[in-house]
Amino acid sequence: MKIKALALAATMLLLAGTAHAGVRQYQDGFENSPATKWRTVGHAGYDINTGNARTGQNNAWLHVGGGAGARAHLYTEVQTGVDGPSTCTVQIYAHPLNDRSKEVDEIAIYDNTNTVSRRVQPSLRPGSGYEPITIGGIQITGPRTLKIFVILQDDGRGHDGEWVRLDDFSVSCQY
Repeated sequence: MKIKALALAATMLLLAGTAHAGVRQYQDGFENSPATKWRTVGHAGYDINTGNARTGQNNAWLHVGGGAGARAHLYTEVQTGVDGPSTCTVQIYAHPLNDRSKEVDEIAIYDNTNTVSRRVQPSLRPGSGYEPITIGGIQITGPRTLKIFVILQDDGRGHDGEWVRLDDFSVSCQY
């Protein structure tokens, strides 16, 4: 009898962990009219059917040059589609196109209360092709619109600029 009670207690403890009801996911590979979903500022845009994408046919790009303070960014908004507490992950692939493009200067994620959920400055390895940039552990407490900015800024070293291609953007929220 004691063994059954201990086995039942052990099973209850194992099952008492955090339960997640599911996962909501948003994906955008810049395939379907990217200019309708993404806003660009500065020298930024899209390669359409040029063979430069990581997957599919299209990708986005950022370019800065011309001195310190030159800046370009892409921006989009994503409805998380979850009602309760959730943990979200944002991922995008970046491809540095020259030796000067060693980082994406900032990826900033805000929620619809304009609270900064996360800011990162990921390093890149020129010559390595597309690299994943993953930002996890973004805690939200209910329905949210995540605002995602990908920013590139010239370091002002007097060269012809930095180029980065972007592809395969996704947001995944466990609730």
